Amino acid sequence: MSSEEVSFIELQLRWEELRQLPDDHLAAISVLSFAASEINFLRKTYMSVSHPYVQNKTINSATNIGRFVVIRSWTSKLFECVTFFEKLSGPKPSTKDKILCKLACDSLKTFEPLKKSKGYEVARDLRNEATHHYSFSAACDNLKHVSSSGDFGFYTHEVGGNDYYPLGEEVMFHARLNRKWANVDSKTKRNALFMEWLDWNLSATDWLLKTHAHISNELAFKAIDSVKWKKKSYPVPVGFLGDASVARMPVFSVRETET
Repeated sequence: MSSEEVSFIELQLRWEELRQLPDDHLAAISVLSFAASEINFLRKTYMSVSHPYVQNKTINSATNIGRFVVIRSWTSKLFECVTFFEKLSGPKPSTKDKILCKLACDSLKTFEPLKKSKGYEVARDLRNEATHHYSFSAACDNLKHVSSSGDFGFYTHEVGGNDYYPLGEEVMFHARLNRKWANVDSKTKRNALFMEWLDWNLSATDWLLKTHAHISNELAFKAIDSVKWKKKSYPVPVGFLGDASVARMPVFSVRETET
């Protein structure tokens, strides 16, 4: 099988070195590394599922579900990072380590400017009611804000994973946006607000990645003598590399024999 190459600037550390760090420091770096990896993946995935719309509401509904599942999950992960720092530095901090507490406080201070945008308000509201929470009360509140022009179909397919039910998306997501933007009188303005949400996700991701790098440097790299970054390349099968904004993920999965 032919292959291509992917290159990284990488740092290889041994567990024996990392275990010399204080447990609280190593735990914090591990959580932030976990979050940064997940959020990077979701950012990339959002590009790969952002298909152009077609002149068919049924197909567009399937596209929308994929796109909005990713952006909502992405938003939720970012808020989980904020909560993580709040628990480290709050009135009853989850650590007694003063260095870690200060780093958490500093991280929250650098997050403050991100709380002043309209994108933040949308992200916060959807995180509370429409991401990783299945809220009966929110569904009841949303019912009066559902647009009658929405898609309320139930779609099933012989290949597993292709089934989708946009009734839920209409009530739990679109109607929640309608509640939020009740006084916004044009589709153009609403689309602009949606883009502010996406822009907020990108800005908050940039904040997280810089924060992860800074804290990793302060708690780990400065304490380990053998820190050496190197450029390395690895062979990968053809198809492992591509532009996620062009080589998009299929909306539907089909069997090879299906036409």
